[in-house]
Amino acid sequence: MTKAARLLAVTQTLHHNVQRKPDDDEREVYIETLADLLHEREEVLAGMQGTVAPGEEEALLRQAIVLNGEIEGRLKEDLADIKIEMNRLKVKRETGRRYENPYTAAQVDGAFFDRRN
Repeated sequence: MTKAARLLAVTQTLHHNVQRKPDDDEREVYIETLADLLHEREEVLAGMQGTVAPGEEEALLRQAIVLNGEIEGRLKEDLADIKIEMNRLKVKRETGRRYENPYTAAQVDGAFFDRRN
């Protein structure tokens, strides 16, 4: 198997894994799988140096580039979902803390400052 064919195979596997939406309990396994595939693809890319012979290898690399664009878009969506979930957990944790100890935050309710003329 040529390096271009190997790159395309790893990229197709990564593309297939990125297309499925993981459940919340599967998210860690999903991220680990993606990290392993990205690392493997990085190793294949590091081994590819120099110019590519026109023809079949060039066509394989063009397919890998197209798939890479789709992978990047999906990974950006996943990153945005993770950020939203992290913010949601942060708000939930802060709300829980305020409920447990309501006197830590300054109370501004009912404070009026009158000015004498």
